[in-house]
Amino acid sequence: MFPVLFKRKLDFHQTAFAMGEAIAHLHWLWFTQRVQRTRHPDGVYRCTTRADVPA
Repeated sequence: MFPVLFKRKLDFHQTAFAMGEAIAHLHWLWFTQRVQRTRHPDGVYRCTTRADVPA
């Protein structure tokens, strides 16, 4: 998702901060039930928007 969020190349430190920030935002969206989180067979959690929650 970084290429969508950031148009320029990030260095290691910027990437680490961006990763933490992105995870924090996804966690908040999940906690407030704006997205649903599904664990796939490969063990990775994927988030999708909820159809029953208005944008």
